[in-house]
Amino acid sequence: MKTGFHSMLLLAALCVGAFALSGCGPDYTTPEGTVKAFHKAMDADDKEAAKRCMIKAEREEKKEEGGNVTVTKKEGDKGTWSVGTATITGDKAKVPVTYVKDGKSETANFVCIQEEGEWRISMMATIFGALADGFKGESKE
Repeated sequence: MKTGFHSMLLLAALCVGAFALSGCGPDYTTPEGTVKAFHKAMDADDKEAAKRCMIKAEREEKKEEGGNVTVTKKEGDKGTWSVGTATITGDKAKVPVTYVKDGKSETANFVCIQEEGEWRISMMATIFGALADGFKGESKE
């Protein structure tokens, strides 16, 4: 009887441990999960984790450049961010991220691409998309 109880206790402990570990890693199964993982990595100044959120071609490019991901977060930046719902079209998605600092908010769309069943961020597409959005907002004279 004692052995059965200890076995059940051990099994329960293993299940709890496995569940806890499975929830610790980034969620690349959704575009929103990937964008959240990227922002958490940036908040923690974890360049390797941020790089893992990018598409393969950009990770390889960073490897050739010495592996650095440029962190745009400024010292003392106490702003917040929130990830919205992705708009998915095939293997591409746009994920809105709203940044709030000093009472002002701004939204940027991150472009994600599905690679090998997982979602990754294309920083180049994100940057070019932001530039294109900026041009759309300018008045033509």
